[in-house]
Amino acid sequence: MRCVPALACLLAAAFVAAAPLSIRPASGQAPAYEVPDWRDGGVCYEVFVRSFYDSDGDGVGDLEGLTQKLDYINDGDPDTRGDLGADCIWLMPVAVSPSYHGYDVTNYYRIDPSYGSNEDFKRLIEAAHRRGIRVLVDMVINHTSDEHPRFKHALLYRDSPYRDWYRWSEVPGPDNEYGDNNWHRSPVRDEYYYGFFSPRMPDLNWETPAVREEMKQVATFWLEEMGADGFRLDAVRHLVEDDEGASTNVPRTHDMLREYAAHIHAVDPDAFTIGEVFDSTGALLAYYPDQLDSYFGSSTTVKRSGWPVTSPTHVCVRPCTGASARPPALPRVCHGSRWVRIRSPRTSRRWTVTPALCSTSTGSSSTCALRIQRLDQASWFRSPRPNRPWPRF
Repeated sequence: MRCVPALACLLAAAFVAAAPLSIRPASGQAPAYEVPDWRDGGVCYEVFVRSFYDSDGDGVGDLEGLTQKLDYINDGDPDTRGDLGADCIWLMPVAVSPSYHGYDVTNYYRIDPSYGSNEDFKRLIEAAHRRGIRVLVDMVINHTSDEHPRFKHALLYRDSPYRDWYRWSEVPGPDNEYGDNNWHRSPVRDEYYYGFFSPRMPDLNWETPAVREEMKQVATFWLEEMGADGFRLDAVRHLVEDDEGASTNVPRTHDMLREYAAHIHAVDPDAFTIGEVFDSTGALLAYYPDQLDSYFGSSTTVKRSGWPVTSPTHVCVRPCTGASARPPALPRVCHGSRWVRIRSPRTSRRWTVTPALCSTSTGSSSTCALRIQRLDQASWFRSPRPNRPWPRF
């Protein structure tokens, strides 16, 4: 067996305070120990399965390898010193995809064969829950792969039942607010389809009821059949576009997220959702208080060789409950909320957290956020469990 160098991140997040949660035990087994609500100061370890640990020597990390190394992340014993002590794992996309990164899905109901099988995923969930670890799945709901069978059928046949699952036009539509055009010429006929990120990633048309229902069923499958504890939802600010070309934070996006999140919590009230909204802290406020549970993003970007690159500053915001005297409908971020990214336990690059500061204020509603900045390479970031050496992999 060979260890593939880890491409993973630690995400420390103080989320909405609530009553203590009990993990849904896999196969009737209880967790090794009782833990408080993991969202209140919990630590998530982000795993790119492909580069984490290879259990069979084929050069690709897999779910079995991750299962074998769970004790590195959390061994289930709060008194031991040989693990990271993380409370959850965020898996980058693991569904079937033609790409190495997995953000263009061709089958939402099947684990990519290079990572293993659906049964391997269920064994991972069972082993993680025994250790008190929750598992979040990176869910790509904005677009599919251009190799998805439904897109291919819609591309070939104008009378396809899946035609309305995507957006089509006889001529390229208007440019987006960034001056780019996201309409791509069909390889089949003289028409265009919409894909914000790439022609290989055609956007789903969330205005089509069948699309919304399908994405709900996908969520139900991962929660009930596969045992996931929630989702990191990719690129949610681009979910809906308007006829003028606007592609970011369109009002209808909030309607779609509201409906989608309501379904998830109807299926599993304890499921946790966090959305990627790479925008200013102020822009995040429109996503509260009745859509996803939380969001993360970046307040600054830099330009390198003409491409925008996220700077090493990340912000996670969440609504405040309990101690706050403010009406719950007012979006407010609790002091101390945080979302920390660390490159890898073995890299010399570390990140530090500065105290939470109120970054914006509007009337009686304020936003407090934690800025995450990279330390000098000579500095060191402590593991989630204080005063303990970094564990051996």
